[in-house]
Amino acid sequence: MSSFLARIYAFNFFDRFILIFPLTFVSSAFVPPETMPGALQWFAEWNPFSITVNAIRALFIGDPAGNSVWGAVAWSVDIAALHHVCFRRILQRHNERLPAAPLGFQGDREDSLDRAQSPR
Repeated sequence: MSSFLARIYAFNFFDRFILIFPLTFVSSAFVPPETMPGALQWFAEWNPFSITVNAIRALFIGDPAGNSVWGAVAWSVDIAALHHVCFRRILQRHNERLPAAPLGFQGDREDSLDRAQSPR
């Protein structure tokens, strides 16, 4: 099971990196959105990375952050919830493919050892 979880973690890490890497360039992290073309400017203003960068910038500089902080928190919670749902579905599919427990199986090894050593 741990190797399965390691494979899922490695896949999710690289999958997210491939998605996040271009988002950093189409955000307000390096260039103000006002200098970008129309469609790119609209995307940069709604980009979750831009909202988070603007909130962190405002908090560090001491400027009023406005709704940027709440936007960053909302995007973070939404993305975490989405990853949670996806991971649960992947784990359920994996558990459905596992073979049934053999006859006479009564739990994991430690549980069986505790029952064997306890007074009857």
